[in-house]
Amino acid sequence: FIIPIQHRESHKKGMEHFLTTGEGTIINKTYEIEAVNKEGTEFPVSISVSPIKMGEKYLFIGFVRDITESKKTVDELYENEEKLRLILENISEGVIVANADKKVVMANYMANEIFGIEEDDKISSNLTDHFELYFPDEKTVFPSQKLPMQRALDGEETNDIDLILWNPVAQQKRRVLISGRPLLDQNDNVVAAVVTIKDISKYKQMEEELKETELKYRQLIGFRKGGDTVT
Repeated sequence: FIIPIQHRESHKKGMEHFLTTGEGTIINKTYEIEAVNKEGTEFPVSISVSPIKMGEKYLFIGFVRDITESKKTVDELYENEEKLRLILENISEGVIVANADKKVVMANYMANEIFGIEEDDKISSNLTDHFELYFPDEKTVFPSQKLPMQRALDGEETNDIDLILWNPVAQQKRRVLISGRPLLDQNDNVVAAVVTIKDISKYKQMEEELKETELKYRQLIGFRKGGDTVT
C-alpha cells in the first residue's frame, strides 16, 4: 500500500525474482524512495527490507522512516551552498575554504586563476606547496607558519598580510593581501578556515608609475628637495 503506483510493477517483479533466485537488489540494504500515505500523498522515505524464511515461505520485515524533514534540510543546504558559490564567483578576491583537516573544500574562480588550478581539491591549503613566499622587499622569505590559513585553523584572525607570491613554474610574481578567518561550531571549535587573497599587483604598479610621473613633473617645473622652487 505504501508503494506509489509508478513503482508497483517493478516492486512486484523484484519480489518474484527474489522468491525464485533468493537474490534481490533491495534486500538487506537501506535505500531512499518515494512512498505514499493513506491520503495518496507521496513523500520521501528511507526503507530497508529483511527476509525471514519460515518453512517454505518468506516473511518480509520492512523498516520505513519518513525523511521529509532531512531531505528538506539537505535541499536547503544545497540551495544555500549554490547561492554562496554564486556570490563567491562574482567577487574580485580569491577565496578558499579549508576544513579542519587542512583540505580545501571550496575555491572560487579568482582563486583558481591565482593558483593556476581548476580543480578545487587539487589546491593545497599550504601556499608554500604552490609558491615561494616573500615580504614586499622581494628578498626576505615569509615564514609559512605565519600564513593566514594556519593561523585561522589555530583560531586566529588576520587582516591584509602583504606579501609576494612567486610561482616558479609559471615564472609569475603577484603582490597580494591575504586575510584569514576561522569558522567555529557552537562549541567554539574550529571546523574550517576561510582565506581571501587580493591581488594588488596592478595597484602597486600604478602607484609606482604615479610616483615616477610626479617626480618628472616636479623636475620639469623646477622643484628641488625641500619644496623650494627654482627662480
